[in-house]
Amino acid sequence: MGISSLRVTEYFTTCDFCGCAETLHSEIANVYTKQQAIKSSGMHKIKDGRILCNECFNKYKNKEIE
Repeated sequence: MGISSLRVTEYFTTCDFCGCAETLHSEIANVYTKQQAIKSSGMHKIKDGRILCNECFNKYKNKEIE
């Protein structure tokens, strides 16, 4: 009998303004770093380190939120 193992990492990204969240699993989404998880979930990391969803990011770019 053979043996195999699998390590799966769960990446949970949350928007710092509205609180919407996305969960990705490394095996399913082919995501292996935090940066890939942010990009794959459709979120953006701004200069001060906050994570924003696409909708909040567009508001941030238009100076509607700070």
